[in-house]
Amino acid sequence: MSLDEAMIETVVYLLFDKSEYSMLYVMFLIAAKSDDNLFEVSKELLKKSKQEYLLLLETLGTEDYKCFINDEFISFINSVKLGNYYLKHISDIEKNKKIYRDFVRNYLEKNR
Repeated sequence: MSLDEAMIETVVYLLFDKSEYSMLYVMFLIAAKSDDNLFEVSKELLKKSKQEYLLLLETLGTEDYKCFINDEFISFINSVKLGNYYLKHISDIEKNKKIYRDFVRNYLEKNR
C-alpha cells in the first residue's frame, strides 16, 4: 500500500470511527456550537493540533499531506461525523466507503 493510499484509508477510518472517543468528539462539536467558552477551547485545540500535525509532516518530509489539516477539510470531516451521528445512517453510508475514498483521493490530488 502506498503512502497516499494509507493516508486515504486513515481519513476514511476517521470518518466512520465508532469509538467512544469519536462520539465524545461529536458531542464536543455539538456543545461548542452553543457555548462560547467551549467554542474558544475548540479553536485553540484546533490551532495546536494543526501546528503539531504540520511539524510532524515536516519532520517526516511528507508536506504533501498538509491539505488534510486545513479548515476546509476539517469542516468536511466534522460534517460527515455529525451527519453520521444525527442521521444514524452510518451502516448504509459505510457500505459505500468507495465514494469517500474517491473524494479524499481527488481532494489530495487537487490540493497538494
